[in-house]
Amino acid sequence: MSNNKKIKILLIGAGRFGRKHLRVLKQLDSENIISLYGVVVKSKKSREQISKEFNVPVFTEITETLLSEVDAVDIVTPIDTHFEIVKKCLPFVDVFVEKPLASNYKDSVKLSRLAKKYKKKLMVGHIFRFHSLLYLLKKHIPKSNVLEKVEGFFVSPIETDTGLSAPLELLHLFDIIDALYKKNPSAIWSKQNERITNIDLRYEKGLNVLCRIGWEGDKKERVLKFYLKKGNIDFFEANFANWELKIVFKDGNQKIIKAEGEEPLVKEIKCFIDVMNDKKIIFPDGEIGARIVSIAERSIVNQTKPNIAIIGAGIFGMTTASILGEKFKVTIFERHKDILTEASYANQYRHHQGYHYPRSPETIKQIKESTTDFEEMYGKAIVNIPSYIAVACEGSKITKEGFEKMCHDNKLYYKEEYPTEGFLNKDEVVSCIKTNEAVYDYGLLKKIMKEKIRSKNISLKLSSEVKKIKIAKDGKKVLTFSSNSGYKTEAFDYVINATYANYNTVVDMLGFSKRELEYRFKEFSVIQIKEQKPQAVMVVDGPFTTIVPLGNTDFYTFGDVPLSVHTSKKIYSDKDFQKWKKNVKPRILKMLKRSSQWLPILKQATYVKSIFVALTIDKSSKKNDDRVTSLVNHGFGCFSVLEGKIITSVTIAKKLKKFIL
Repeated sequence: MSNNKKIKILLIGAGRFGRKHLRVLKQLDSENIISLYGVVVKSKKSREQISKEFNVPVFTEITETLLSEVDAVDIVTPIDTHFEIVKKCLPFVDVFVEKPLASNYKDSVKLSRLAKKYKKKLMVGHIFRFHSLLYLLKKHIPKSNVLEKVEGFFVSPIETDTGLSAPLELLHLFDIIDALYKKNPSAIWSKQNERITNIDLRYEKGLNVLCRIGWEGDKKERVLKFYLKKGNIDFFEANFANWELKIVFKDGNQKIIKAEGEEPLVKEIKCFIDVMNDKKIIFPDGEIGARIVSIAERSIVNQTKPNIAIIGAGIFGMTTASILGEKFKVTIFERHKDILTEASYANQYRHHQGYHYPRSPETIKQIKESTTDFEEMYGKAIVNIPSYIAVACEGSKITKEGFEKMCHDNKLYYKEEYPTEGFLNKDEVVSCIKTNEAVYDYGLLKKIMKEKIRSKNISLKLSSEVKKIKIAKDGKKVLTFSSNSGYKTEAFDYVINATYANYNTVVDMLGFSKRELEYRFKEFSVIQIKEQKPQAVMVVDGPFTTIVPLGNTDFYTFGDVPLSVHTSKKIYSDKDFQKWKKNVKPRILKMLKRSSQWLPILKQATYVKSIFVALTIDKSSKKNDDRVTSLVNHGFGCFSVLEGKIITSVTIAKKLKKFIL
């Protein structure tokens, strides 16, 4: 077509969005930019309404004669009609068709090839490519390898739901990312929750885009958030509904840039006119349209029953397996020969109630919220013993009054009382209370856990270390693991990382950002105190000490807060830990001597053994000694649990089950 020729356009479809096209086409006709030849509608009733309302010629059929009279068609009809209508028009005219190009990738490719065969222009109505805010994004958003992740929310009011597939109907998110980075996702994972579809896309160089699209409530969201890995900017938020780009800095300051310009639909149709006039411009052609449809098609949820991999057979991994195994097929991978061998074993087995974290209300709250769940599942393993907590005279980070206020504010039972003579030096403490805190029997807990996973849905793979994880094109997580017979691979819908010390190792395998953690190489000692009633005593809060009986026995776990930690690391290597563990010399004599200042009974203790473990602490928790268990949803059906307190294990597992259901 010769440049700048006044073209004749036929509009096909005049429904809700078709009327918007009709308004724009009439405007361009009045400006002498195009000639609106008429409108094709489905029924005589619609013909009468459109003719009367818009004063344009209206037809009820697409005929070859009609197509021979125009230069182009603008198709705004239901998605399932796109293929047949575009196919019918392409031999005669250039075509603009509203997104998506077709209802499936195969048909989209056919249309793209037909356009080339007949040497016709084919443009797909990906309207957000013409939004002024996209131009702002292109100016401000950094390259994909600088991004931590992208979150997208394209949600429409439930009253606008016509029952269509969300990935096809609301594929704008895929198109915006495509327009920004011109990349095809290497993996797609999706999950349906009523009329909301959660879709996670992975692109090259670690770019993860987590989308939430569909229909819900009465809100309309059109938002994209771009999180940065480093620098002084936390994230960019593009709100396409109000044409604003918000820049949020790490110091809390914000900057808002307002996008300005012509209505996207007007710019889009003008672009089509320029394309018809052979102007050399980039536009969403058949190839781009087909690519976006392929992403949408891959995002449609597979409704088969999911299978789940859990890495780590500690208390959290085993508990999660037993709860998820009620509904799903679960496989537990454990590199050791038995369950509960690392931090779950090197533990003081205290059934926490919150007393030990007087400066962390979040930890206390989570413990209280989790108690009932844990006791319902593992109540038979809980052993009641006298348990005392004292506040030191000097060096404590909390006062007697502060500690008692904490107990009162959090409704924690306490009674002013001292343990048996010799267990506590009253001259070194300002107060002592008796609590209702118990311990759990490690051996019995282990037995209960093994019984609970005896299900046809649960497979426990011992001596099986996960070496590699790949997120496949279809979103499946392919695990490569060692076994007695060599290396094997299995694919899963969900992966739950419950490894503790190897938390970042597994997160890195999955391709997500690691947390800033501190690894404390710690010594737990086991001692024996004969001819005394078993009782737990702890001096708080800071560099003090604690002894906890192993159930109703005269054996105790013993810890000296400053001396128990031999060294701290920023990066964990299991090889380094095993080497340290092999060569480390126990500090038991120094620990007993220092701690007997508060617990004189330690002078009568017999040393049994030391257990060495790598404790994993989130660096942000150090200020208030927080021990909140965190459940991280990375996307793609991948979760990580960083354990705070064992008592939270059942509640965390129930949250996971609820999400997957």
